[in-house]
Amino acid sequence: ESELLVLIIGLVIGLVIGSAVGVPIGLWFTMSLPVETSKLIALIVIIALAASQLARIRLAFLATRPGLYGSGLAAGIVTGLASVGGMIVALYVLAQERPAREMRASLVLYLFLSSLVSIIVMLIYGVMDGQAAIRGMFFAIPTAIGVFLGKVLFTERLEIYYKPFCLTLLMSLAGLGLIRTVIFT
Repeated sequence: ESELLVLIIGLVIGLVIGSAVGVPIGLWFTMSLPVETSKLIALIVIIALAASQLARIRLAFLATRPGLYGSGLAAGIVTGLASVGGMIVALYVLAQERPAREMRASLVLYLFLSSLVSIIVMLIYGVMDGQAAIRGMFFAIPTAIGVFLGKVLFTERLEIYYKPFCLTLLMSLAGLGLIRTVIFT
């Protein structure tokens, strides 16, 4: 039990350190590029990451120490670009081939800690102000309720359909956004 906790904390710290370096880079790209270009990049990143997860692509090099920090860095960059760093971490998790329980715990802890880092960086960059942070905290309550309800309503026999459905929906919405962006620019 304590060995598992040490493993999870070690993974999460490596990912969060990489992410803390990457978020400012992604924000810099977002703020430096024209809005339409930034939007196109974000939508393409979302489609590519969702397709990679749907295809269950396992990148073995991610299961290394450099892969840990590199995944965190890439997650930070795409968080700054499109707020989808969790999808990079999910690809890292797939490469680990560890029990789902361990990886879910790592992902949840990463998302919590990296969200705090992202808020701080966004406040420093001026992308978010205090009022937006307070609103975000307000919406954390319904989000937590939704996570709890999702756990309660989770139906194990339908588990195999959840991820493909959500990824396909995400790709479809991003694809529609991409088409809309290309047509109306």
